[in-house]
Amino acid sequence: MLIEKERHDGIRSGAITLLFRRWRQRQASAGNVYRTALGRVAVEAVDVVTPEQITDADAAAAGYPSAAAVIDDLRGRSGDHVYRLRIRFVDEPDPRDELATTGDLAAEELEAVAARLARLDRASKTGPWTEATLEIISRRPAVRAGDLAAELGLDTPQFKVNVRKLKNLGLTISLETGYRISPRGAAYLATSLPGRHASPMRLIETTPGKFSLLLDAGTTQVDALVEQLGHEPNGYFWEGVAQFLVGMEAPALEGRFSYDPEGGMFCAYGEDRAALQELAALMGAVAADGDRMRKLIASAEASGFEFDDGVHGG
Repeated sequence: MLIEKERHDGIRSGAITLLFRRWRQRQASAGNVYRTALGRVAVEAVDVVTPEQITDADAAAAGYPSAAAVIDDLRGRSGDHVYRLRIRFVDEPDPRDELATTGDLAAEELEAVAARLARLDRASKTGPWTEATLEIISRRPAVRAGDLAAELGLDTPQFKVNVRKLKNLGLTISLETGYRISPRGAAYLATSLPGRHASPMRLIETTPGKFSLLLDAGTTQVDALVEQLGHEPNGYFWEGVAQFLVGMEAPALEGRFSYDPEGGMFCAYGEDRAALQELAALMGAVAADGDRMRKLIASAEASGFEFDDGVHGG
């Protein structure tokens, strides 16, 4: 559901509780929650009204100075129905986001995800698409949807619809530009297609409630490239990779874990398992993609970021 940007703050604060729309056919139903650019919005009631029934009180609740201003702003054909929607902002976590952070999938969950993806593939008029879409997002995170669509030979709107279906299963995460695989998606790919999507990242529970994310230096597909670009792919280098990724792609992770690398191993640790799982997904994508690593190093150096990958004493 599209909502004008100038209404966003009012809806979030609760000052705006009504929307007016002129539609040929109703496009919202009472009791549903819609994902919009401002977040999740619940529609509590939908009524058909005539323009003459819109009151100044209604207008104020919709963020307008008068009923006349509401009527003047209605779009669509004059003969279409006018709908009054009573709404509220849902200030709660999106269930899809909570689902996406789940990096441990039991066998029955893996089977359920595989079954859902198979149904999506069977329902497609253009043939199977789920594996190719997950693969390209895993290989090219934070890339414009239009570029990914072009590589797959799809138009951008259809590609976005496909990704939305994967996001509903908690397998992808939307970024400001492009997408990335969620911890749940990474777990599914690593198990379902281990030869193509195995990650060098290991998340272990060191003591009850305390976790460490580990990467053994020298075990990634991009080690030779890192050396060619003038860096030593040791634990300290990978700490720099983690810091740069968090700063650029996942600032919400800042401060949710600590780093303790050494020459032969990268280590991040803390009590926030979900945060470490998200970091693992970010780093795993870079560790498996030379082009992604090349761009990351170039962007980091262009911004003045320095990888502390020199020789360290013990």
